[in-house]
Amino acid sequence: PPSKKNQADDGAAKGGTAGAGGAKAKATTEAALLKLTTYTVHLHDAQENLGLTWKFEADNRVLVEQVASQSWAAMHKIKAGHTCTQINGKDAQKLGKQRFKMQLAKRPLQLTFDKAKKAPDAGIFGGFFAG
Repeated sequence: PPSKKNQADDGAAKGGTAGAGGAKAKATTEAALLKLTTYTVHLHDAQENLGLTWKFEADNRVLVEQVASQSWAAMHKIKAGHTCTQINGKDAQKLGKQRFKMQLAKRPLQLTFDKAKKAPDAGIFGGFFAG
């Protein structure tokens, strides 16, 4: 028979609860899903061209705008629309364009991305008047 842990995991996966541990299983599942949307890549050598372009949003998010096929970025599954959240352990959103580019030149280079599509907060009207 399956262990209690497996039963709890099965219950959470099916949208149910597993007794008192149901809330904990749900929180664990949500944390696991969040981890699936982020990833980190490392560049250790002196390669200069990563094969991608950046877009700096008004809300300070740093997005991947384009990825060249056959490039270092493409080989590491970086895709247009992904948000760079950290560069060399620093919060990319707080650096600003110039300091971000300075960090990009450093080697080794560590980039953390979020794959989730995050629209800026639309406010009380939910984007109704945007256009």
